[in-house]
Amino acid sequence: MTGNWIALVARRLIREHTFDRTVSPAIADLQFEASDRSRVQRLIGYVSIYRAVIGALAIDIGEDLTRAFNRARSSAWGAAAILYVLLIALNLILNWQPMIGSDELGLDALSVILAFSLPSLALASLPAVLIPFAVVMTRRGTEARSILIAAGVVSVIVVVASVTLAVPAGRRAEQYRQAAFWRARMDTADPPRSLEAIRRELTVEITRPDQRRARADRNQFLFHSIAARAMGTFAFALIGIGLARKRGWRLLLWAAGAYIVWVVLLTGVVGVFERTWFPPPRPAAAFVWTQTLALFVVGMLALGIGAGDRRAA
Repeated sequence: MTGNWIALVARRLIREHTFDRTVSPAIADLQFEASDRSRVQRLIGYVSIYRAVIGALAIDIGEDLTRAFNRARSSAWGAAAILYVLLIALNLILNWQPMIGSDELGLDALSVILAFSLPSLALASLPAVLIPFAVVMTRRGTEARSILIAAGVVSVIVVVASVTLAVPAGRRAEQYRQAAFWRARMDTADPPRSLEAIRRELTVEITRPDQRRARADRNQFLFHSIAARAMGTFAFALIGIGLARKRGWRLLLWAAGAYIVWVVLLTGVVGVFERTWFPPPRPAAAFVWTQTLALFVVGMLALGIGAGDRRAA
């Protein structure tokens, strides 16, 4: 019957009450008058149905956003914020411990480089907040689609903040790092020149073909890195949904197990890449996508474990 296949697809995408209010009347009108309409009128009827489907999707997404970000979800975002702060602190320790006490950089260079590197470190930690958020939301009976909508919002934040803030700040941090090493090894001015003056002197316009190729390769890697990180947000959400059935120390043990599985998968896939698919030199982008792929595998395993626990319960 006319419009049945649209109804079949729409019912899988749209909530039942939204479908009954918006899409179902449009399909019923088309079916009732189909025999008396010309082809142009039928086309207009189909356009009306598609408009109804888009409107229904917008209504459902609005409901999902409300469920994910209203005040009643403050405890879920509070748990996410705690993990976020801990991950940022861990990133700072891992990235800066080798540089502490470096005489070549100097205290002023360390502070400036740290300031310009903070956006990158903060964004690297952001996708993982979906794990505690998804755990709390799932335990409260929230639909998975609301959690995935929240993951989509976080993904957009990751992309926008990376392009507009983290990438420019990271390039400036690298310029200050080069300036600090130049000052320590090559600059003989007395008194020593400021770090900013040396940075400006060393920062020149890229003109040589090899420099442009290096910049293009770097930009390509950054594109893949940002895209993979944004996609990884959904994988973290799946992991959180799967672990929601665990509580207390069991949750921590299962989270640690998920991390171990991710490391094992990543190591194994990278080993296969090195032996077969990617001869040297290997594209760096393959590694970041491998990380994200391993996260999705862990997420699917976690969902399977969670489904098994629900059946057992």
